Amino acid sequence: MKLASRTFSTARNRAKALGLLILAPFHPAFGQADQEVLSNPAVVQMVSGKLSKDLIVGKINSARPGFDLSSDGIIALNGFKVDQSIIKLMLQVGDNARRSGNAPATLIGLDEVLTNEIVVRMLTGKVPKQIVLAKIQVSKSAFDVSSAGMVSLKTSKVPDDVIKAMMLPPAQPVSATPIPVREAAPPPPAPAAEVPKAKPPAKAKPPKKPPG
Repeated sequence: MKLASRTFSTARNRAKALGLLILAPFHPAFGQADQEVLSNPAVVQMVSGKLSKDLIVGKINSARPGFDLSSDGIIALNGFKVDQSIIKLMLQVGDNARRSGNAPATLIGLDEVLTNEIVVRMLTGKVPKQIVLAKIQVSKSAFDVSSAGMVSLKTSKVPDDVIKAMMLPPAQPVSATPIPVREAAPPPPAPAAEVPKAKPPAKAKPPKKPPG
């Protein structure tokens, strides 16, 4: 009897423990939103750590962009051998976050106003042409594209397609679509004034006959 009682007690304790496990809240280890604010040093660390491009791209797409996308920041990324496709993705993700209004405070450099000198400095710093074009596309600019300015750019060995991109008007910022205002319908035209009809001339009365 004692053995049966002990066996029953053990089984009951196990059932209680199992019930507690079932009722305990479940915390998933995977599938949580990535709230990390990714910086330039973090990207360089992943590149130096020999992570594959696919892993780095996935991380950039899932995390919040806190990059330094100024011309100096891009020159530094290029100096650390970050692949140009990754830098272009950083520009795209950062620009999307800025336009949606969800950019962290650490996202900087997209309000930089580009000039001829900045473009020349990026190209002199061995930044690939495709990255320079992507930077021009998402940035404000104050380029000198006069004839003298273009000659100076050509003398500085700026490629023709970069000069063409500099000649285009900068992209307009995204704004809310204005609500069209309905114009009041014009009043109906006033009726034309009626011209009074001319009365027919009165018939002359015959002269009265003299008495006689």
